[in-house]
Amino acid sequence: MVATQSRSDKRQGFHAASLTTRRRVYRDTTTERSERLYGGWGGAVIRTGGTVRRSTGDWTPAVHALLTHLESAGFDGSPRVFGVDAEGREVLSFIEGQTVATAASWPEWARSESNLVRVGSMLRRFHDAVETFRPDPELTWRSGRSGLEPGEIIGHNDVSLANLVADSDGRIHSLIDWDNAGPTTRRKDLAIAAWHVVALHAPAHAEARGWTRQPDVARRLRIFLDAYGLTDRTGFVDDILDRLGHALTKLSANGGCAEFVKLLQADIAFIESNREALERAIA
Repeated sequence: MVATQSRSDKRQGFHAASLTTRRRVYRDTTTERSERLYGGWGGAVIRTGGTVRRSTGDWTPAVHALLTHLESAGFDGSPRVFGVDAEGREVLSFIEGQTVATAASWPEWARSESNLVRVGSMLRRFHDAVETFRPDPELTWRSGRSGLEPGEIIGHNDVSLANLVADSDGRIHSLIDWDNAGPTTRRKDLAIAAWHVVALHAPAHAEARGWTRQPDVARRLRIFLDAYGLTDRTGFVDDILDRLGHALTKLSANGGCAEFVKLLQADIAFIESNREALERAIA
């Protein structure tokens, strides 16, 4: 059982103490040099030997419980939790491979159809593995939510190209950056992933991601959903639009980056204009 945290406790960094008591403190024995990795929206990401160190948040105990469950369920596409180091940072396993953040430009593997299949299949394995995860209702996710409503799972909520790891041959095999994990549904998690990996982008956005000509998004969406094994596809295009609309509303309300707001607006208009072809392809 997790100790109940008051708001003042959280402001004073109680989450770090909670992590220490709930999970063993990671005892450093490595003398290897540390290096800062690319990416990381919530602060510096440091690699030391075979581990990654990151700052913690009030949601970290929940994420660690999730990752521990995935390990016990045999899901091999996520990092393993080692604990918390002497500086209060979480310690996760380093996943070998390449990401779009380490490339000089958007790599070809980020656009390949074979990786559409790999991501769809991996996401299905993740959703199947997490189906039995029932988090302690006292655990709080980054969204501020706790517990699960009927029909919900704990999803990754940010399955984007930036959070996928590929091997040296460009074959995607793992998913990183789980800080935004939290209550959602399979379809919602799948919908936001489809936007990213299918490349449901307006022409300017697609070009910025390395496409020299507009991709056949209808065909790519069908390949992705086939790989996942989604049987009921009725309304799935609406699911994608709903997730993007939700993101746009949240960004606008919080005074988000004006350029990203425009990007989302353009992508929503692009999907709307291609709705008929998308729905026909996945029917």
